[in-house]
Amino acid sequence: MFETSKDILFWVIALSVAVLTGFLCWFLYYMISIIREANSVIKEVETKVRSFGELIDAIKEKFTNSSAYFGLLIKSLTSLISYVQERRTKKRNASSNAKTK
Repeated sequence: MFETSKDILFWVIALSVAVLTGFLCWFLYYMISIIREANSVIKEVETKVRSFGELIDAIKEKFTNSSAYFGLLIKSLTSLISYVQERRTKKRNASSNAKTK
């Protein structure tokens, strides 16, 4: 089987190449699985960032739409407050006039 030292060298080289090939296959398998997992994590983060951006846009749109009605609301509240103040002054004047008579 082994006639010369050259034959032993060839067998050792062949065994080394086989072991190295096995190690490289194992290494590539785990690297590919790690990259696949990282890719899925990146897609998940991308989806969450996109949904967060949509939420921010929706909130921004609600504030923009509500600000148009906010001016009308302030005017209505101002007129309501002035109406209540006028009623109070009329009641006070009426009660003070009734007491003096």
